[in-house]
Amino acid sequence: MKLFPQSVLVAAVSLVLLGCGVDDSGYVPPQPEPEKPKPEEPQPEEPKPEEPKPEEPKPEEPKPEEPSVPLPRPAVPQVAAQACDVSFEKWKSIKAKSEIINAITAYGCNGMLTSIDESLSSTGTDSSSQNISYVWGKSLSKPTIINYYVDGKLNSTQYSHDIETKTNCLADDQTLEKLKDKTMLDKKRTDIEALLGCAGLYDYSLSDGSDNYVSYYVWRNKLDDKELQVVFDKDDKFLTYQITTVAAAPKTSSCHPNYSGWQSITRRMILSDAQTKLGGCEGINRGSDEKDESVKDWGKSDGSTDRVILQLDKDKYVTAKHFYAKDAVSCVPKDILSWQNTKLKSSYADVKQAMQCEGVLKESHTDIDVDFSNPKYVTSVYTWKTKLLSDENLDVFYTMYFAGDQLFNKTYSKPTFKTQCKPTHQDFNTLTLNSSWNVVESSFTCGAAELIYSQESADAKVRQYAWGSVDSKNVNTYIYAFVDKNNKLVSKYIQFSPAN
Repeated sequence: MKLFPQSVLVAAVSLVLLGCGVDDSGYVPPQPEPEKPKPEEPQPEEPKPEEPKPEEPKPEEPKPEEPSVPLPRPAVPQVAAQACDVSFEKWKSIKAKSEIINAITAYGCNGMLTSIDESLSSTGTDSSSQNISYVWGKSLSKPTIINYYVDGKLNSTQYSHDIETKTNCLADDQTLEKLKDKTMLDKKRTDIEALLGCAGLYDYSLSDGSDNYVSYYVWRNKLDDKELQVVFDKDDKFLTYQITTVAAAPKTSSCHPNYSGWQSITRRMILSDAQTKLGGCEGINRGSDEKDESVKDWGKSDGSTDRVILQLDKDKYVTAKHFYAKDAVSCVPKDILSWQNTKLKSSYADVKQAMQCEGVLKESHTDIDVDFSNPKYVTSVYTWKTKLLSDENLDVFYTMYFAGDQLFNKTYSKPTFKTQCKPTHQDFNTLTLNSSWNVVESSFTCGAAELIYSQESADAKVRQYAWGSVDSKNVNTYIYAFVDKNNKLVSKYIQFSPAN
């Protein structure tokens, strides 16, 4: 996972995308584990009459085993970036497991290599996997086609174009409820559009290179604060849908929640009582799924106020709660040594002493259906920083994670950076996985790397270094190097500067 991704988002190919329709801070209830079947008691077998034994076949002469030779990974084509117009029909023509050169031929132009990600195998051997993203389109910074390759073979592909700026329409809630009916399955897109009162806006299509691609259409209301997304198969038949609501500021100040109100909400509290604790207003609907499990939101999402999100079951009882504190600044230690000296399992008071100043609460949350009153089930996150997270000039900040009052995870982050080195594809190729980081760093001719992320928990101790530059306005070519607890280079990633 890239910790500060600047590349085009990777879309996962999926035929079913049901969810609560919340933003990245919302809850999605975990699926319960299926009950294990009880083993059947063995029944005594009835004795069978003895059958005559067949003649034993003569053993074949053993054939010498051919040594297994791994297939070489196809080389990444070294071609100049080139924009071109690509059609939906050309997109459909690319097959699973094909190579980049096949797409270049089919689409009629070079496109552009956007990123390469190589990581060591989880088996502990020296083998590695390689993931590549490649784009084509009239504008390579806003591509029409994005292909993803694993070890040189097509794994998934996306076709898209900008949605029209005009809104279309969005049916009322009573009509949208009809989409839950099982009779909707396999209805054609024209039937869905007739039900909803207008045509959907085409968004994008996903495929794994087979014929079973899916396409996404959206319907938006005039305020642009609510959206319906419907997924259709290659035959334009209905598969599933999702409704999302854009977070909006509460209409009255009474809707501004606070930490004490959030603390007083107990597990299985009815929604009406929870609303009273949070100031007496309803909050914002953040979506629901086909099980009628839903999410309610109080406060603003931009960090300018405290914010509360509640996960509710179908009967409107609280199953989980999340608090986001108004963004605030505190301090940062003079160097990383203070952070390095904090010990896991320390209390907040001990961490504060090691960091030489008070942190600020960023968020607190519970898991699904746990005892909210038990501190060990409440996770709290504190930050040490001198600028707001929304500040485009945000520099170094530290984050500490507590279960109850016990530190279990800590991170150092530097979201923007600039090194003297301007790395190239050739520089990336010189980085050898499974090598000692000391050797890698000393032999890398482009220049010194910068530490941009470090994380430590009971299960992990990782560091991330970078060459190149990333700031809030520009993305130039940069390289990430990931180092494990054994000081070995386990993963490397290069992002190429977007073409115009």
